[in-house]
Amino acid sequence: SSGVPDAAALRRDHFQPAAEAAAAFRAVHPVGDAAWLDRLARVDPALPPAWVGAPAQDLARIAALRTPADPLASCGAGEPFPLVPGLDPARPISASALQQLLQCPRMFLMRRILGWDEAAAAPSLRELDPPAFGTLLHRVAETFYREHGAAFAARQGTLERWHALAQAVADRELEAFLGEVPLVGEGVRRKERERLGDALRAFLEYDWAGPAGRFHGVEVPFGVAAPLALEAGGATLHVRGFIDRVDVRQGATLVRDLKTGRAHPRAGREAGPTAFRDIQLGLYQLAAGKLASAWGTPATVQAAYAYASGWGEVEERAFRGDAGALEARTRGWIATAAHLLAARAFPPSVDEGDCGYCPFHVLCGDEATRRAREALAGVRDGPLARFAALQLGDEEEDA
Repeated sequence: SSGVPDAAALRRDHFQPAAEAAAAFRAVHPVGDAAWLDRLARVDPALPPAWVGAPAQDLARIAALRTPADPLASCGAGEPFPLVPGLDPARPISASALQQLLQCPRMFLMRRILGWDEAAAAPSLRELDPPAFGTLLHRVAETFYREHGAAFAARQGTLERWHALAQAVADRELEAFLGEVPLVGEGVRRKERERLGDALRAFLEYDWAGPAGRFHGVEVPFGVAAPLALEAGGATLHVRGFIDRVDVRQGATLVRDLKTGRAHPRAGREAGPTAFRDIQLGLYQLAAGKLASAWGTPATVQAAYAYASGWGEVEERAFRGDAGALEARTRGWIATAAHLLAARAFPPSVDEGDCGYCPFHVLCGDEATRRAREALAGVRDGPLARFAALQLGDEEEDA
């Protein structure tokens, strides 16, 4: 109002030509994603060459793939794709990944190949959630058996003495674990200590009740230094992993996997070997059989899950007298997995129950399981026929 030019306005006006020149230069010669985005918004709709130079980043190609498609459609062998786990020794597959693949190949694709996962959440401060408690119990059992496994398996000493030693290990591991997963209040920590002690005590009593034997190891690795190749159904799968416990009892190798939570006894629909439930145990059995000579253990292998509930009970899901049935069925599951991976076929599960806790359910849609069930019912050969037999309950005993 005084007629005197504002100093800030003068500075802005003086720098305006330079700013315009710099913007024009960046539009012609964009450097970096930010400059490309600015050019795209202001000047030219042309996309950066790096965004369309590779098929996996070609936006026009991606847009064409968004049209509704066959729920069983696979990613073609000639299409750009990450290295698939299990098919190449450079990327072996684990037992847990195989379990996910046979449960829902679509979930396996998103989690194990694309690397997606649900957002991390803050841990509970008033109790250990199931994954955390399972991790802790595994740590305690591993430490105890590394220190005392040979003597315990030979039934030296008394069970009361082993309980005391195990509780000391549990207290030590719990103290360290609470540095990672804090709990609020002494009462909460006391409750979790008692819960851990009950689970450990129950597992020791279950273990002690069996016949004496020779302890081989805990967290026994296979396929780690070099992937273990398993052949089945004309396909080869490269695997690796760790077996919770390996012992020699009554002339046989016994492999066991320690589980927490609800037990799954061999009853009803799960009386026999069941793919989603038993692929992990079956893989351990095959690995132990193949490595028996190197380990110095019997070639005859038996397998069992030991479910420790956390409240003083242990229940087995075991394959001892019919271990051969688990081995035969596992080879069929491995063949199914290898053929699915080779074909890059990742259909969704046909069981709506599998979607209940899946973080990717919204991506598949509510009709995914129904459409997959209808489509798989008409498949007669190839990898998807194997998967259909497994999912729809038509799996052959000698697969």
